Amino acid sequence: MAVPLIERIRARIDLREQVIAFPPQPITLSDGLVAKIDWVIYFEVIDAKAAIYEVSNYLHALEQLGATALRAIGGDMDLERISATRPQLNNKLRETLDENANNWGIRVRLVELKAIEPPAA
Repeated sequence: MAVPLIERIRARIDLREQVIAFPPQPITLSDGLVAKIDWVIYFEVIDAKAAIYEVSNYLHALEQLGATALRAIGGDMDLERISATRPQLNNKLRETLDENANNWGIRVRLVELKAIEPPAA
């Protein structure tokens, strides 16, 4: 309970599991092709204080962290390998995101690649 005129509530944090779908990310693969990968993250805030005070906008930070991890992991694979090893790639992305987002009081539950769009050519 906040004491009026002395304390104030900084922000309200939803502690339920949340889902964020991100726009397709262009990824340059190891074979030189550029594929667009559509992905989604399932996560929950486990420490509201850290989510507010350790990062300015945890949703934006998750998006940027995820896009960077996706480019780093996907860039080491070719199109055929990404398609064939999607479950392993999902798990590797989840582990990477969860490890880094833990400092922000966030647990990443699941990362799913919804679609892999190969280049038109």
